[in-house]
Amino acid sequence: MSYFILKYDTNDQFEYIERSLYPEWLYDYYLAGGEIDKPFKVELFNDNNGETGDMLGGIQFFRSVSEKFRNLLTSSAKNEVCFYPVELINKVTKARTEYYYLQIKNVIKCFDWEMSKYSMVGWNNEKEDLVHWTNDSLSKMPLDTVDPSLDNIKSLVLKETEIKDFSIFRVEERTHLIIVNEALARKIISSGITGVKLVPVAEYKERGS
Repeated sequence: MSYFILKYDTNDQFEYIERSLYPEWLYDYYLAGGEIDKPFKVELFNDNNGETGDMLGGIQFFRSVSEKFRNLLTSSAKNEVCFYPVELINKVTKARTEYYYLQIKNVIKCFDWEMSKYSMVGWNNEKEDLVHWTNDSLSKMPLDTVDPSLDNIKSLVLKETEIKDFSIFRVEERTHLIIVNEALARKIISSGITGVKLVPVAEYKERGS
């Protein structure tokens, strides 16, 4: 089955979230699938008279969706998502719009460490600095390196046996990645959902790759 990464559109045509009023620890809790028990206020940045898309995002911000997108996801992946009210505040017009935080319940350990291409980073006690290495046969973790972690993905491959029949989920090893299956991707496109990009998993690579 084909899978796609669901991203918010960074084109200047759309507004994006500039500031969210929530404690710092809440973002990691959210990515891990934690439930949010109260709504938050979010400020939108709009310097090009951009439109408010059906999906909004920003650097390290909760993904917020419109009523239209919420209804689509509820009907197509009812038991895989939940939503929390959010108040969007446009900094230019001061207009307020009701949107929803999108919470994805399934966080799946499905990163294929053998088939994907990526780099790692860790702290090297001898050099007293961070060191990087890749997962190919010519590069190995330097000696005396601790706390290795995934640094940069050059080519992403998922273990489909772990995904089962989920329509939408996060990748545990890269929790900011939202993945949808082909059926849901087609519904998103045919419904005219704005402010989103669907990137085939096979074409995904991170900056610096």
